[in-house]
Amino acid sequence: MEKRKPDNQVKPETDSEGLTSYDPNFYRKRHEERKQRLAEAAGEAKHKEEEKAAEPEYIDCKGPLEFTGEHPWAWKCTRCGQLFQKHEIPHKCVKTD
Repeated sequence: MEKRKPDNQVKPETDSEGLTSYDPNFYRKRHEERKQRLAEAAGEAKHKEEEKAAEPEYIDCKGPLEFTGEHPWAWKCTRCGQLFQKHEIPHKCVKTD
């Protein structure tokens, strides 16, 4: 035998004043803010900005490749001097002014 609740039972009313709606991003935002504060305190934020500034800008290099015969880096770009394991045209190289 199954016990069932009567259908006419009234649900108790909940106090909606003190309750807040669930925000799925609240804890993620709070974690990111805490992580940022800790990074600033450790001085890592400045270090990351310096790394971004130090990262060079890359462009497509379409220079010809010559076969050097040296294993495993058998191809060398005559324009930028990069070494490759296989023939790669175009490839990325550091932008020089």
